[in-house]
Amino acid sequence: MYSDGDNIDLYVEQYGDYVVVSDMGETARRLAVLKYNWKSKLARSLFAHILSSTGTSSVEGKIYTKLMSIDEAGENVNDLIHAIQQTDNLAFTIHDYSPQDFRDDVEIYLRKSGFEPELNYQIDGVSGNLWRVHFFFNHNSNVLTKALSSNSKGGAKNLILATYAAYDDIKKLHPAVVRSVILDDSKEIWEPEFISLVNQVIDTEVGYWTKRDDFSSLLRKLTTQGSKD
Repeated sequence: MYSDGDNIDLYVEQYGDYVVVSDMGETARRLAVLKYNWKSKLARSLFAHILSSTGTSSVEGKIYTKLMSIDEAGENVNDLIHAIQQTDNLAFTIHDYSPQDFRDDVEIYLRKSGFEPELNYQIDGVSGNLWRVHFFFNHNSNVLTKALSSNSKGGAKNLILATYAAYDDIKKLHPAVVRSVILDDSKEIWEPEFISLVNQVIDTEVGYWTKRDDFSSLLRKLTTQGSKD
């Protein structure tokens, strides 16, 4: 149930060999009626953390989970319900709680630049794994973007290795997808070998936060003109 006692309705949509279960945007509509400010930095940050912690995704206000097999239904639908309830509870958010991370800053910048990315996007790879990518842009090109930030070189290396595994696996099943990354270069942690490795599994130039306008221009070109790959 929602916080006011109303039932949560779930909608099931079949797409080929997978199923999408969602709230069909009802939770966002309920918050809109309460005049909840979705555009605030706090709101976007909290919502991103809800999606990340529950393994769910969102596009155009719809909160959803993707099921590749019936075995995933119980746990994933339960996580979806938790995401819906936590999002509903944003109406009662304590205003002095403001978690921040690099992905939040990237999302806010992208939205201010006129993009409407799908968050925590779920996509399968040739291995059968279901990967989650921070941002997905479904325009003329299907563009995936991961926002990478760390406080240490060891952490940065782990992020690069995880990105390599995910992007390599995804590309083998979806050759037309455009893979990209934007790095938080406020700290000198990205060794040349890290950059060399990530360059092997992306289809664009590496994006850097200090040159985010260049990255935004690259995305705009991809999403308005299509990929040349």
